[in-house]
Amino acid sequence: MNMEPSLREEEASAGRAAGPAVWVLALLLCLAVLWSYRAAITAPLVFDSQKIVTTRLLRSTWPIRPFLQDRRWVGYYSLALNYAVGGTDVRGYNLANIAIHLAAGLALLGIVRRTLLLESTPPTLRPRATWLGFAVALIWLVHPLQTQAVSYTIQRFESLMAMFYLLCLYCVVRGARARHAWPWYLAALACGWLGMGTKEVTATLPLVLLMYDRIFLAESWSQLARQRWWLYLGLLAAVVWLTSYLGRAVDTSRPSASAGLAVREVTPWQYLRTQPEVILHYLRLAAWPNRLCIDYRWPIAEQPLRIYGPGLVILGLLAASGVALWRRPWVGFLGLTFFLILAPTSSILPIVDLAFEHRMYLPLAAVATLVVLGAHLLVERLVTSVEARQLVQVAALVLVALGLILRTSARNRDYRDVIPLWAGAAEVNPRNDRAFNQWAVALAARGQTDEAIEKYERGLELNPASVPAHLSLVPLLLETGRAELALRHCQEAIRLSPGNVVAQFNLGVCLERLGRTDDALRQYEAALEIDPNYEYAHNAIAVLLAGRGQYEEAERRYQQAIRANPRYIMPLVNLGDLYRRRGYFADAETQYRRALDIEPYYVPARLFLALALEGRGRWREALPMMREAVRLAPRWPEPRLRLAWLLATSPEPNLRNGAEAVRLAEQAAAEMPEPTALSLDVLAAAQAEAGQFSQAVDAAKKALERVDTGSWDPSAETIRQRLALYQDNRPFRQSAP
Repeated sequence: MNMEPSLREEEASAGRAAGPAVWVLALLLCLAVLWSYRAAITAPLVFDSQKIVTTRLLRSTWPIRPFLQDRRWVGYYSLALNYAVGGTDVRGYNLANIAIHLAAGLALLGIVRRTLLLESTPPTLRPRATWLGFAVALIWLVHPLQTQAVSYTIQRFESLMAMFYLLCLYCVVRGARARHAWPWYLAALACGWLGMGTKEVTATLPLVLLMYDRIFLAESWSQLARQRWWLYLGLLAAVVWLTSYLGRAVDTSRPSASAGLAVREVTPWQYLRTQPEVILHYLRLAAWPNRLCIDYRWPIAEQPLRIYGPGLVILGLLAASGVALWRRPWVGFLGLTFFLILAPTSSILPIVDLAFEHRMYLPLAAVATLVVLGAHLLVERLVTSVEARQLVQVAALVLVALGLILRTSARNRDYRDVIPLWAGAAEVNPRNDRAFNQWAVALAARGQTDEAIEKYERGLELNPASVPAHLSLVPLLLETGRAELALRHCQEAIRLSPGNVVAQFNLGVCLERLGRTDDALRQYEAALEIDPNYEYAHNAIAVLLAGRGQYEEAERRYQQAIRANPRYIMPLVNLGDLYRRRGYFADAETQYRRALDIEPYYVPARLFLALALEGRGRWREALPMMREAVRLAPRWPEPRLRLAWLLATSPEPNLRNGAEAVRLAEQAAAEMPEPTALSLDVLAAAQAEAGQFSQAVDAAKKALERVDTGSWDPSAETIRQRLALYQDNRPFRQSAP
């Protein structure tokens, strides 16, 4: 667009004058975001964020071709990069989400500021362009409504899409005023394509950009086409590419999906008539975010008052935006942009979940801009004194921002704790069975088993056909000794979902717990008929076979489980145990090291590797491995017992430490409900090494009283042999292998 030289100089002068302040204000935005989201850095993976640790695609970043087969490949690839850097450490994912959110906010600051510097905006706004851009970005960044797109880890797709969306618009604004425009337009095109590969909402970008371009940048349609035709052609090609993926969404022959016309839970008309009420709820939360909810399970609108009342309000707002487009274009642009960005998720195309707060992430930018600019113009009109006007504006911004920051910080503490997150969802909608189920998941992770069972049962009262709830109850009921009840839940899950491999497998687990091992084996085999590569069934069968002494068949089954899923560590650890207990320590070491390559902090593999090294006489290597196991699992008695045994019985004098061995054995005993033959045997060996032979004799005698020939406790004969040594005032020493 050609500009008058004086106008270009005026804008450049304003930009230079505000330049230093922009960086200071950007730093303030960074600090505000970090303060608001500090609690979210350690927030766990909630709800469907668990797919981050279960999706095999995310385990590598190369080759990139498998990612390109999904329409949201950019978002998934970003998660894979996170995994490559930090594995499953949630801090990496959450910090990346916060950085994306901040980048989007800085882009919004740049867009608002540079737009207000244009000659097409009201002259009363131009002198305060930088501060108004800062106010819009600050409110948008620290608004509690944004937390779901940032702190709910998997919703990165929403914030990442918004970042590319805003960066595309920012690059176009910069390019329109740059001496060499094409690098900016090329960057805009790249952002547009990346946004299309992140989330489908980006399909609205060309229309929003076209509207912005004609209102603020181009004096005519012909000028717009002449200067930026190739940019719009490139973005249109991206929309066509995205549409090729979305074609499956209108294929009604497909099984029920989560979005599109293939959805069976809700029809297009049901979805459309419910969305006005949902949009008004979003706007209420934008104004007063007092009851945020991670999962609404919003009911379909049935009563006329819930359908037509909100519908008329939304139609009125839409019509007002259209009228404003002619009379006050910047107001009309913001209003129509709000509705356009919401259209893919809040119109006629059904989505199983009718309402989710993260859908307001980008539309909130239009709302925040409209409110800030409107409030500024109102104060300009009502307050005549310049000093008083500035005082009112600064005070209002500080008070609003501080309130939003405090509310956002509180909401992020919910994401870190999780239990209040789901308790709040159940309070918002007491008919939400999914909220009760997820509340139960959080309670179970906290070790509150009885409370978790209660919440699952409440969820099943609301939705008796919930197969995940039936199956999630099973391990908790087994943990509390209610195997028969767990069995009935498995049977109900199979009735509701025939051919469900997880239900079939859990049925075998219940039968095994009831001592019906032959029946359990049949159920595990039935699970493999459903899915021949179901690694959990192969592993469970191998464990049963190993317990029966069928070692060769057990080894073969473990190998099958490993081939089915090379990153499933349990068959590796179990195969290592099989080798170790048979004296094949070198083979055991190999399996344990393979397991630790996958999960370096898996304590049992680390401990059992130390035992394998000990079995090979490599006591010096085993000692630091055991110490690390004790450090990683301070409340697990076995690492302490094994370390105490090595310190008490090693044939290498410089490795022995009787006093430390006694202390470790006593600490381990304090963590156990009652002493076992193993713990007493270790304590006796430690006391003998420390020269406490009379105590060692007493401990060894007690160990003999507790020997269980059906467990891995030491045999009565070996304890008697050691007792004879202690009675002769001699400590026990391991022999070389």
